[in-house]
Parts: sequence; structure tokens; C-alpha cells
Amino acid sequence: HMNIGNDQEAIDCLTKELEINPSNKLADAFLKSLKKKYLKTEVETKPVTSEIKEMLEEDASKLYDTGKDFYNSENYLKAIEYFEKAVKINPQMKEAWYELGLSHASLGNMQKVIEAHKRVVEIDPQFKEAWKFLGTAYLSLRNYQEAIMSYKKILDLDPQDKYSWYYMSKCYEKLENYQKMIDCLVTVLNIDRMDKRAWYNLGAVYEKLGYIKEALEYCTNVYNIDPQYKQVLEKINSLKNKIS
Repeated sequence: HMNIGNDQEAIDCLTKELEINPSNKLADAFLKSLKKKYLKTEVETKPVTSEIKEMLEEDASKLYDTGKDFYNSENYLKAIEYFEKAVKINPQMKEAWYELGLSHASLGNMQKVIEAHKRVVEIDPQFKEAWKFLGTAYLSLRNYQEAIMSYKKILDLDPQDKYSWYYMSKCYEKLENYQKMIDCLVTVLNIDRMDKRAWYNLGAVYEKLGYIKEALEYCTNVYNIDPQYKQVLEKINSLKNKIS
């Protein structure tokens, strides 16, 4: 009735609804709004639109909490259902968009991760974890340039984020831009000299480029940090054989 302008009929329906269900806050809010407009009765000084907004946000929060419960119990399909309901009510609820993306990631649907987490960073451009998942999703879909852009957004916020430097190096490796790959790995090691992944990958790229002595040095660093890492001893012996 409200949608087609039958306000009196709408008032009658809302009044009957409140007689049956006095706790229906949304019906009460709409009724007050109509009475204020057409019947000139006194209403609370608080704007009705604000009241409705608060109730809707409360509903969105409840849906979000239910979605979190399903997510924590690894029922990702149900979690997605409730997070989608939450963002439909409150499209600015970045936490629900973020958890929606995580749920899709758990099911391996990376395109949906991108859609959800792009909404997160539109709402909050400083949401680092959303940028990380965007980078990971783009990387898994072999969209390396977009992945690099996502990691650079994180580095704008935190230049010491070695995770972003490391995975940006993986993107450059896929693009066969080995100098930029090396630059990223060196930056990781400037942040953390004990990062064995960075040492190992640095050794691998130097081996690929034909710098065997340097590759041996970097793989030896890995062995000194963790002798059990990724068959590193076998790699060291292989490099020694190439030198001899």
C-alpha cells in the first residue's frame, strides 16, 4: 500500500500488525512515519529514518554474527548465505563483505573473493587484509599485474610488509621479470635476514640466470637456517656439481 500511495490502507494494516505483534519495531517506525506525514500526530523527536536505519543495521549485525558462526563451523555455503543477507541490508558493512570473501576463498572461488574484497577496499582503502586476499586471488587466477597492484597498495600503507614483497616477487617470476623479482626478494631479506623462502628463491633465480656461485651461497644460507628446508642439501650438491 505504501509503494502505490495508499497511505490510509497502509496505516490500517500497520495498526493491525502492531495489535498482533507489538514488538515489531519496523512496523511501528513506518506507522509513526505515516502518521507524522498525514495525520499530524505527535511522534518522537528522533527522526524516523534514523530509527529505521538503526533497526536495519541491528538486523545486519545479527545476520553477520550468524554467518560468522557458520564460518567458524566450516559451513561455508551457509556462511555465504548470511553474509550476503547482511550486506544486502547494509552495503557499507565492510566486515560482512570481508568474511563473505573469506568464505568464497575457503571454497576456492577466487573470482567471488575479488568481487567481495573489492567492495571492502572501496569502503576502507586501508583494509590491509582485504588487499592481501585480492593479491592472492589475482595471483591464483594468473592476473599478475592486478596482483602486483594489490600488493603495492599494502606497501603504500606498510613498506615493511614482507608478505607483500615476497608474493610480489612470485608475480614478477611468472612475468619473467627476474630483476624485479630479485629486487623484491632482497627487500624481504633486508626486513628479515632469516627468511629462508627468500634465500631459497633468490638462489633459484640466480641459478636460472647462470650465476651458480651466487646461487650456491644463497642456498647455503638456507641450509644454515634450516637444514631440512625443501631438500636444500640436494640443491646445494647439485650446484656444487655444476661448479666442478
